[in-house]
Amino acid sequence: MGTSGIFNTTFKYCAEMLKTILVVESDSTVRSLVKYSLAPLNYEIVEAPSRKCAFELLGGGALPDLIIVGAVESQSGPVELLREIRKVQRLRFVPVLVVAPKDDLDDQMAWKQAGATCWITKPIRQEELREMVELLIF
Repeated sequence: MGTSGIFNTTFKYCAEMLKTILVVESDSTVRSLVKYSLAPLNYEIVEAPSRKCAFELLGGGALPDLIIVGAVESQSGPVELLREIRKVQRLRFVPVLVVAPKDDLDDQMAWKQAGATCWITKPIRQEELREMVELLIF
């Protein structure tokens, strides 16, 4: 077998690998909506209903290609979680998309300072979510 067979096998293996998105959201309905909205893009969606669960998932193995942060159980919302994510060396460069309940300039500044890559507001518009995800995962 020549080298072309090796390259074809390697390419096939790489092409079959799915990009992974971690969705951290306490509301199961919102998690389901995100998963449903992104289904046509063929990503592996991993759900975390809490901050604690998210860090258990992030603690071992492969990194997600994107983290989507929505409502979490803390007073400061996604800000505290963003800060925690950015403190972890191996997560520093993973893009984070915040799904926010409202469009508020003060909140946006806080998310940006805490490490958000970008954000969208609820209600989630499927096309907007897909476009943002496609821009962040390349």
